[in-house]
Amino acid sequence: MLIRKKRQTVPIVHGTRAVTLAAMLAIGTLALNHSFASAQSGTRQPSYAPRPAPMRSYAPASPQAGSSGRQSVPPMDRRRDGVPVALDGRCAVCLVDGKQWTTGSPQHSVIFDGREYRFPGDAEKNAFLANPDRYVPALNGNSVIEYVNSGMLVPGDIRFGLFHEGRVYLFQDDRERKLFQANPVAYTDADLAYRGASAVSLAESNRRLHGSPEFATRFHGLRYLFTSEQERTRFLQGPERYSQKVGVSK
Repeated sequence: MLIRKKRQTVPIVHGTRAVTLAAMLAIGTLALNHSFASAQSGTRQPSYAPRPAPMRSYAPASPQAGSSGRQSVPPMDRRRDGVPVALDGRCAVCLVDGKQWTTGSPQHSVIFDGREYRFPGDAEKNAFLANPDRYVPALNGNSVIEYVNSGMLVPGDIRFGLFHEGRVYLFQDDRERKLFQANPVAYTDADLAYRGASAVSLAESNRRLHGSPEFATRFHGLRYLFTSEQERTRFLQGPERYSQKVGVSK
């Protein structure tokens, strides 16, 4: 009989102690494994790998933020033209692929699913556009703990981040992060709309048919799976008709 060991979520350590993400941010752009928590020792890629949804557009330029710490990105710069700046202006590609905090530039930015993502250059931006789901934080950087508990979208804090199965999760505080580490299975699919059932099948025929990652897209931070490319196309033509309603904190 096979006995499966329970996965443990542990912080990545440097030397003999764990270093908080807040400490790394205070220092500046350092290797992320000095402070960012990890839900497991390996970092395998998520099994969910949807095709990039055609919902992006390039963002205009604005003044570049500094890179020495969280407060180096002024509050006014975290939301420009009504569009929130993801990861406080840090590069999502550098975070996931290089485990480093690197401040991006508004000259190399893209808007994807209602967030502006900034990059230090075209190479990182093109990598993001080729596979945004690899780099976008779960629930667009909102707290999955808060969403599961209240149904509200509340922004997480980059000082309280976590890698789990290749994805980045952000939380409001360390208490939330520890809750996730204690029971990740309760939260990892919090951003999966309708628990994986096709939104189009539910709306048009009232049938709960489980979708496939092969036919997927992202809308307002939630992942949507469909039974066919035709369903996915219909969703993208009018996502408000099919999308799952969520609350947004003021």
